[in-house]
Amino acid sequence: MEKDFYEKINNWDFSMIKREDENLTNWDMIDLLKREVNEESHVLDLGTAGGEKVLKYYPDCYVLGTDYSKEMIKTANKNLEKSGK
Repeated sequence: MEKDFYEKINNWDFSMIKREDENLTNWDMIDLLKREVNEESHVLDLGTAGGEKVLKYYPDCYVLGTDYSKEMIKTANKNLEKSGK
Protein backbone atom coordinates (compact mmCIF):
# COMPACT_ATOMS: atom_id res chain seq x y z
CA MET A 1 0.00 0.00 0.00
CA GLU A 2 1.30 3.48 -0.84
CA LYS A 3 0.77 4.81 2.69
CA ASP A 4 2.88 1.98 4.12
CA PHE A 5 5.65 2.74 1.61
CA TYR A 6 5.93 6.37 2.72
CA GLU A 7 5.60 5.49 6.40
CA LYS A 8 8.62 3.25 5.93
CA ILE A 9 10.91 5.68 4.06
CA ASN A 10 9.93 8.79 6.10
CA ASN A 11 10.98 11.18 3.35
CA TRP A 12 10.29 12.37 -0.17
CA ASP A 13 12.89 11.36 -2.71
CA PHE A 14 11.67 12.39 -6.14
CA SER A 15 14.44 10.36 -7.79
CA MET A 16 12.47 7.26 -6.75
CA ILE A 17 9.35 8.40 -8.59
CA LYS A 18 9.01 8.01 -12.34
CA ARG A 19 6.63 10.64 -13.64
CA GLU A 20 5.76 12.62 -16.69
CA ASP A 21 4.34 16.13 -16.66
CA GLU A 22 1.61 17.06 -19.08
CA ASN A 23 -0.09 20.45 -19.10
CA LEU A 24 -3.79 19.96 -19.82
CA THR A 25 -4.78 23.59 -19.25
CA ASN A 26 -3.61 26.98 -20.45
CA TRP A 27 -2.60 28.01 -16.90
CA ASP A 28 -0.01 26.83 -14.38
CA MET A 29 -1.17 26.35 -10.79
CA ILE A 30 2.21 27.19 -9.22
CA ASP A 31 2.53 30.40 -11.23
CA LEU A 32 -1.02 31.39 -10.33
CA LEU A 33 -0.41 30.75 -6.62
CA LYS A 34 2.87 32.66 -6.67
CA ARG A 35 1.03 35.71 -8.01
CA GLU A 36 -1.85 35.49 -5.54
CA VAL A 37 -0.26 34.31 -2.27
CA ASN A 38 1.37 36.87 0.00
CA GLU A 39 2.51 37.11 3.64
CA GLU A 40 -1.11 37.65 4.77
CA SER A 41 -2.37 34.50 3.00
CA HIS A 42 -3.43 31.27 4.67
CA VAL A 43 -2.49 28.18 2.66
CA LEU A 44 -3.85 24.66 3.13
CA ASP A 45 -1.38 22.09 1.77
CA LEU A 46 -3.11 18.72 1.35
CA GLY A 47 -0.60 15.88 1.13
CA THR A 48 2.25 18.09 2.28
CA ALA A 49 4.67 15.16 2.66
CA GLY A 50 7.86 16.64 4.11
CA GLY A 51 6.63 20.19 3.52
CA GLU A 52 9.67 21.13 1.44
CA LYS A 53 7.74 22.68 -1.44
CA VAL A 54 5.39 24.76 0.67
CA LEU A 55 8.31 26.01 2.78
CA LYS A 56 10.22 26.90 -0.38
CA TYR A 57 7.43 28.60 -2.32
CA TYR A 58 5.46 30.20 0.53
CA PRO A 59 7.92 30.96 3.33
CA ASP A 60 6.21 34.12 4.57
CA CYS A 61 2.56 33.09 4.90
CA TYR A 62 0.58 30.94 7.32
CA VAL A 63 0.50 27.31 6.16
CA LEU A 64 -1.43 24.34 7.47
CA GLY A 65 0.07 21.18 6.01
CA THR A 66 -1.68 17.83 6.27
CA ASP A 67 -0.70 14.32 5.30
CA TYR A 68 -2.14 10.91 6.06
CA SER A 69 1.33 9.60 6.98
CA LYS A 70 2.37 10.22 10.58
CA GLU A 71 6.01 9.86 9.55
CA MET A 72 5.65 12.48 6.82
CA ILE A 73 4.16 14.89 9.36
CA LYS A 74 7.15 14.24 11.64
CA THR A 75 9.46 14.97 8.69
CA ALA A 76 7.50 18.14 7.84
CA ASN A 77 7.79 19.32 11.44
CA LYS A 78 11.56 18.71 11.38
CA ASN A 79 11.84 20.62 8.10
CA LEU A 80 9.79 23.46 9.55
CA GLU A 81 12.07 23.59 12.59
CA LYS A 82 15.17 23.63 10.36
CA SER A 83 13.72 26.46 8.30
CA GLY A 84 13.47 28.72 11.35
CA LYS A 85 9.87 29.70 10.55
